[in-house]
Amino acid sequence: MVEQQSIGIYNATGTPISFDRLLNECKRVTHSTAHINWVKDDFLIKKEVQDWSELPLWLSKKRQMPGFMQINSQKAINAGLSFCSLAETISSILQWNATREPVQLKAGLDRVKESNLLIDWRKYSSIDNQEKLVFNFAPAESSQKTCFTNGLNKSTSKNGCMA
Repeated sequence: MVEQQSIGIYNATGTPISFDRLLNECKRVTHSTAHINWVKDDFLIKKEVQDWSELPLWLSKKRQMPGFMQINSQKAINAGLSFCSLAETISSILQWNATREPVQLKAGLDRVKESNLLIDWRKYSSIDNQEKLVFNFAPAESSQKTCFTNGLNKSTSKNGCMA
């Protein structure tokens, strides 16, 4: 777009991807062995998990925000906007993060709370017998399930991936 000297107002947010794809690409790029556990929205709401702050990128259905993060960037794409691959973006973010001074992360579940939630989820899901814990991914369109990453979202290491 810059080379073509395109002018105007454009949304340049990228093309939509599922949370499943994002987390799995983070795992692949970082060679992580984290287990992804998908859980029901209702369970997280009942356990008073704070969406967006305790689970970044998750908005519970109680927020009633259809369309949030649903910005169409087709005009910019048609004008020549191109994107780096997801793997390249993740790698670039991790390289940049490695150059910064260590910082206290302000989002994500406390590890103790996360651990307790996973224990409760195992009990809940075994009673319900509706979910399997490891690698049971929600469809990309589903807003009824969310994931825990066993600490992946709290990592500050060079090999960690913010989720």
